[in-house]
Amino acid sequence: MRWRIPTAYLSVGLLWGSSWLLASSFQSPWVGALIFCLAAVPPAIVFAVKRQRTRIVPSAILGAAMIGFPWILNLLAANYVSSSIVAVIGAMLPLLTLLASGEDASRIPILVAGVGGVALMLSQGLSISSSGIAGILLILLSLFWNTFALIYARRRLSTREIPASLAVQFLTAAAIAGSYGLLAPHDPHTSFSALALPMIVATALLVQSLGMAIYYWLLLRVESWQAASVQWVAILVSVVESAIAFHGRPSSEMYAGAALTLAAILWLFRSRNGSGSLTLEITSATFPERGASHPHYDQK
Repeated sequence: MRWRIPTAYLSVGLLWGSSWLLASSFQSPWVGALIFCLAAVPPAIVFAVKRQRTRIVPSAILGAAMIGFPWILNLLAANYVSSSIVAVIGAMLPLLTLLASGEDASRIPILVAGVGGVALMLSQGLSISSSGIAGILLILLSLFWNTFALIYARRRLSTREIPASLAVQFLTAAAIAGSYGLLAPHDPHTSFSALALPMIVATALLVQSLGMAIYYWLLLRVESWQAASVQWVAILVSVVESAIAFHGRPSSEMYAGAALTLAAILWLFRSRNGSGSLTLEITSATFPERGASHPHYDQK
C-alpha cells in the first residue's frame, strides 16, 4: 500500500501540472460545460458496471464546492491578476485546510515554507495592481470552497462511492459552467475549433476524470492538508514543462524556490518514526484550473 500513495500523489501532480499545455486554445465560454460533461462519462460507465451507489445531495455539494464554483471564480480572477498570482495564492490551500480542520498545528511552519517556495519559484511573474485586489478576493473565495470540499469529502465520501459520486459531481459542475456560459458576457462569434477538440477531450478524461478519481482516492488515505499539497507538485511540474517548452533559463530564485518547495513536500510526508522516508500515513476515516499555470520566463 505504501508505494500506491506516493504514486497517486505524484500522478495527480503530473496530470494537473501538465494541464496548461492543453488549456491554451480554450476560448469559448462553453468549454467548461463540455469538459465536465465529457469527464462524467468514465465514472458513469464504472458506476453502471459496479453498481456502487452514492448519495446525490452530498455529491452535488462536492461538485459545486470542489469543481464548479472554483472553476468560475478562477476564470473570473484571471481577468484581474497574472497566472503566477493565481498559482501562489492557490498554494495556500494546504495551510488553509490544516487551519480549518484543526489538525496538527506543528506542520504550519512547513506549510508556510511551501507557500514561500512557490512564491519564490514564480517571483518573475508576480505583479499586483489596484484592480488585482478583486482577483485576489476571487481566488481566496475559490480556496474557501476547496477547503470546505476537502473536509466535507473525508466525512461524506467512501472509496467505493467515488465513481458514482464523480459522475454526479461533474454533471453538477457542468450545470454551473453552462449557467455561466449563458449569463456571462462573451463574444458571440467565439466557438470551438477543430484543433481544440482533442485537447478538450484530453483535459476531460485525463486532467478532470482520471485526476479527480485519483485525488479522491488519495484524500481518503492521507490527511486533507497532505492531499491538498499536490498543488505544489503541479506547480513544480508546470515550471519544468514550461522551461522545456519555451527554452527558458530558470533564474536562481526559481531554483531556490523549487528546492524549498520540494523540501517542504518531503517533510510533510516524512514518517513519524523519524526515518525521514516518503511514507504517508493511512487514516481510518470512513466515509478534491484547477490547474497550475506556467511562469513567465525571459527568453535568452
